[in-house]
Amino acid sequence: MTIQEMVDAINSPKNCSFSFFCKLEELTDQNNIKEAIKCIKDHFNCDEKMATQVFNQYKNQIYAECKRIENENPLSPEQIAYNNAVAKEMLNKPKCPTCSSTNVQKISSFSKAGSVAVFGIFSQKVRHQFKCNNCGYEW
Repeated sequence: MTIQEMVDAINSPKNCSFSFFCKLEELTDQNNIKEAIKCIKDHFNCDEKMATQVFNQYKNQIYAECKRIENENPLSPEQIAYNNAVAKEMLNKPKCPTCSSTNVQKISSFSKAGSVAVFGIFSQKVRHQFKCNNCGYEW
């Protein structure tokens, strides 16, 4: 494998694992060049001289471009707050245990009372709190 092919492999999601890319970026952020070269050497099974050349090209091409993009489009505090609020809302939404849909509704007290009036004490709806609008499951 040539140096450019290795650099291209680092930049390609099909040829390079995300964890390797993140580790290489973290080592470069920490300016830990020896460990980054060792990481490349182990990943591509090449000698140290070739790994050093691959690291230098990676740092000048891929890493520099990633940092330029990060600095060009940083998230504003408002965007961060909005994204956090959306994430919290998604985490707090109930999901159907059968189909994992979030398209659920709370079973109203009026509906429970009507069910008891029709079926009496054998009504199943009294014990349930939510109903899935996709599959109809109640829990």
